[in-house]
Amino acid sequence: MTAELTDSTLTPTLRRGVWPKAIPLLVLAGLLAYSNSFTKAFILDDVVWITGHPHIDDARKYMQGSNRPLMQASILLNHRFGKFNPVGYHALNLAVHILAGLTLYSLVRRVLLQPRFAGRYDDSAPFLAFAIALLWLVHPLQTQAVTYIIQRCESMMGLFFLLTFYAWLRGATGGSLFWYPIAVASYLLSAWSKEVAVALPPLLIIFDRIFLATSWRELVRKRWMPYLAIFAIWAMLLEPSFRVAQGGGTDAGVGFGIESATPRQYLMTEAGVILHYLRLSVWPVGQALDYFDWPIAKSFAEVWPQFLVVTGLFLTSVALLFLRPAAGFVGFWFFAILAPTSSVMPIIDPAFEHRMYLSLASVAVLAVFGVRAVLLAAGLPERRRAIVSASLLAVAATALMVLTFARNETYSTGITAYEHAATARPNNPRPLGSLAAHYLNTAEYDKADYYIQQAEALPDPYGLAPRQRAPWLMVTGKLAESEKLQQQIIERSIYHHHGGPTMYKNLAWTRMALGKYDGAAEILRELIKRQANVAEYHIALAAALFATGRVDEARAAAAEAVRLNPDIAHASAIEARAYAVAPESPSSPFFVPRAQWTAAAACMADGDRD
Repeated sequence: MTAELTDSTLTPTLRRGVWPKAIPLLVLAGLLAYSNSFTKAFILDDVVWITGHPHIDDARKYMQGSNRPLMQASILLNHRFGKFNPVGYHALNLAVHILAGLTLYSLVRRVLLQPRFAGRYDDSAPFLAFAIALLWLVHPLQTQAVTYIIQRCESMMGLFFLLTFYAWLRGATGGSLFWYPIAVASYLLSAWSKEVAVALPPLLIIFDRIFLATSWRELVRKRWMPYLAIFAIWAMLLEPSFRVAQGGGTDAGVGFGIESATPRQYLMTEAGVILHYLRLSVWPVGQALDYFDWPIAKSFAEVWPQFLVVTGLFLTSVALLFLRPAAGFVGFWFFAILAPTSSVMPIIDPAFEHRMYLSLASVAVLAVFGVRAVLLAAGLPERRRAIVSASLLAVAATALMVLTFARNETYSTGITAYEHAATARPNNPRPLGSLAAHYLNTAEYDKADYYIQQAEALPDPYGLAPRQRAPWLMVTGKLAESEKLQQQIIERSIYHHHGGPTMYKNLAWTRMALGKYDGAAEILRELIKRQANVAEYHIALAAALFATGRVDEARAAAAEAVRLNPDIAHASAIEARAYAVAPESPSSPFFVPRAQWTAAAACMADGDRD
């Protein structure tokens, strides 16, 4: 079939740049590459946003204050129909990814058929677009945005980002005027999925001028109204992002005020990160779930070779915008989409593979057109060139699909994901902490202690190991040591990052187990100041106040808990029974008081004054 696409015997339909088999083949390739992804585990932030979220059953509270409402709404949809069965979540993730691949195919095909290319790709546009979309779709670098459930925010952003360009292209090339509202709506949905959508308006203007408009005047005259709508959304997206950046972004670990790096240090660090992304794009071996240990560059001397290479690539892309605009746009796309996460605004995690989701399209374009240029230079006959092209694509796509399938297997369980992450980055304390947390939850304290010790032996500027050591001390009866360590963690921590609320709750319960009820109430009030709409915190405060004899205050806290969650009394009673018969034994100096006071709070919330 590939030979037909470039042979002189093409049918009139194919000459117009249409290949009906392309779309079903792309769908099939996506399904095959991710056929083993549907039962993979909830991991890391999946617990924060799905299985462990206190308001997952209350849509209004879950969506309150959301800055990624489309992603969160999709989580609620999955939960509504599948609760905590991962199959539905993974099915939606894969559907989004395949739709994004089909949109990329359609966008590239139509761009290659534009008049600016003077018919150069009329015969080959479907195959070239198919090759680009296929490599992008099945590349293992995409697995983090597809198989790691909560990272659907990246793939959803990418889908609507691409759809904005496609709809804009259709509107500008003689399609219905309704394509422009579709483009604007798509951009809004992209912005509601993830803030990286901030990169779209500058790219859209450059895309428009290079591929669609013959002059800047034509661009403004014909499309000023939809541009106003696009930039209105852009302003809506920029304002809160800029406010978070200026304020330090402590809730998200993002911003100019966080401790991880200065903007200059972060920019230098990202040179090495970008080269790592490019290496994985070309040779996707050695992927890692977590790069929390990526070293922050403190001086230019540490990274000058990487910095010069990346700067050279960026300046080349900018120069090509003027010399060879189409090629320049491909390079500029790569850097512009990475800019929000890989430039001057520090993020507590310097690298994450899902950030390459859209930028990988540039690599795929360069790979496909690079191979095409080599084959043309070799002077092969047209039919042989088509056969070689198809063969190379089949080999590359098959290899990528095998790697993607294997990469998906690392997500089989939380244990396999964290063990693979720890193996891939042996100096990273975070996956070790995740393994310790798992074994703490299953009461396998010796195994938890082993991984905590492994983490304690590593550089750990954010104190991740103590965050697991503190609960280990707590549940093994070393309450005074645990209280001291938890207090130290809270005093130096970035709140909300790496388990902030949990640490506050644990400190409160530890103090209650030690008989320090006033101290427990104090820490719970501080927690409520930060998150006043969580019923669990109010019921815990009711327990602490009741223990000090402040019954009226305790009843008021219990009433507030019931107002926030009418089912809190029943849930607290279940929790109390669970702790009373905990596998750690009911004589535990931590669990017995917790069970007693949780039961008291549950009775109070039910209105039982005794």
